[in-house]
Amino acid sequence: MPYDPTDRGEASKSFDHHDERHTRFVGSMQSGKPLYFDEDTRSFFEGEYDDETNTVFDTAETERELSPRESVGDALESLGDSLEMESLSEFAREHVKDEASEESDVQD
Repeated sequence: MPYDPTDRGEASKSFDHHDERHTRFVGSMQSGKPLYFDEDTRSFFEGEYDDETNTVFDTAETERELSPRESVGDALESLGDSLEMESLSEFAREHVKDEASEESDVQD
């Protein structure tokens, strides 16, 4: 079952390479792993959920940084298929929605 804090309640976070205070839950991948966004480093990374301790740990070497002009919404659109997302958090949906509304404003 994919990790989703709305289903299981918010788990503790124990990240070695990211500051927990500046990370946002993005969603669950089909593999069941949670995906996070680090606002300080502007990068996405995978987590590993431990059911016994109700803790999410960051997974080394899974970071994917945004390019200088890339928005979170752009990255989610391009990464969506390759990451095989099962569900998106409210944070992620807001960024995808904001990106879609900006594109329609430009086309109008």
